Amino acid sequence: MSVSSYPNKGWDLWREAWQEKYSENITSFYDIKLINSHYQYVKNHHYINTPGIIGFLFYLGSYSFLFVCMVLISLGASCLEIFIYKFGGKNIILCSLLAQVIAYRLASFGYVPAQSYLLFGTIFLNILIIYIMEKILYMRPKPRKIV
Repeated sequence: MSVSSYPNKGWDLWREAWQEKYSENITSFYDIKLINSHYQYVKNHHYINTPGIIGFLFYLGSYSFLFVCMVLISLGASCLEIFIYKFGGKNIILCSLLAQVIAYRLASFGYVPAQSYLLFGTIFLNILIIYIMEKILYMRPKPRKIV
């Protein structure tokens, strides 16, 4: 509701949100720009509010952009879950754990969005390590022919 009622939605707001940098001592972009947060006045602690992925995508004010992005994100998350399942040793627990991590990131999206690559890169790296280790551990020697 805070994003939909904000009067200055558009590409400038979108670009500015993507440029947010992590800092322990600075209130988040969303808290400063879009809402009147009481966290602005708290000292020695780092509190933030986040709009979530839907609110963040609506920074442009376009319902069609929001719809297309949500469809693409949903398809991407589904493909990522299939990738994790297939290359993570068909481990349902690992698959559900990493899917929950992705869902949490999307639900709390909006704070330092440009650093999402760290989370997704870590997931890919871990799956790659699991895949390689599984191939090494289950490598069977070729039977020798007895002459």
